[in-house]
Amino acid sequence: MLDSAGLLLNGSFGAEPIWSGDTVAPIFPMSGIGAMATWHSGAWTSRTGVFQGDPQDRSSALHRGATWMEEGAWHGSGTYKLGAWSYRPDGPAAAQLPQADWGAYFSIDQALAGGDSPPSAFVRAGWSPKRVGAVGYDFEAGLLVPGLLPGRTQDQFSLGVARARFRGLGTETTFEATYQIVLAPHLALQPDLQYVVHPDGTLPSALVATLRLHVGFE
Repeated sequence: MLDSAGLLLNGSFGAEPIWSGDTVAPIFPMSGIGAMATWHSGAWTSRTGVFQGDPQDRSSALHRGATWMEEGAWHGSGTYKLGAWSYRPDGPAAAQLPQADWGAYFSIDQALAGGDSPPSAFVRAGWSPKRVGAVGYDFEAGLLVPGLLPGRTQDQFSLGVARARFRGLGTETTFEATYQIVLAPHLALQPDLQYVVHPDGTLPSALVATLRLHVGFE
């Protein structure tokens, strides 16, 4: 995940599209069984995980195959990540699942100034070379700017662009702008505007406007 992309609403800025699009990913509301291990040494972090190949099947953890993930990260003024995943369905239901696939990705999440809550930028790209998954490559980039307007230090503004290639269909490109207005310590409004060029690579381009209400509890 990208910290600087956390304000953007489009799903392309969340889980890596080549992974979530080419596998049966353990993402809400289908969060399956899995295990992760993390290793730290100075500025370096390594994470390894294995998850169910089919999160909908709870009869046995790896009965229908598994998804393996490995990610290395370096933390300095920003966070730089390089990762890879492998998906292998198994068992009698494997024909109903996506074909075996793998992919790799990298990301940069970088503060653009010093101090508390500085503006930051992110870049991420992924590639799945086997030509069997739904998404061949993806690219995301954007900015997060806290306190853009004078006197509104708690507000946040974000811009993002995301692009994904759907094999056999076409390319989807999303442009998004959003602004979170803090009304009280646990209350915020977030207007959001997206322009999606050819959703799913084939559909007519669409303009999407959203207003989200954030309510926090302690």
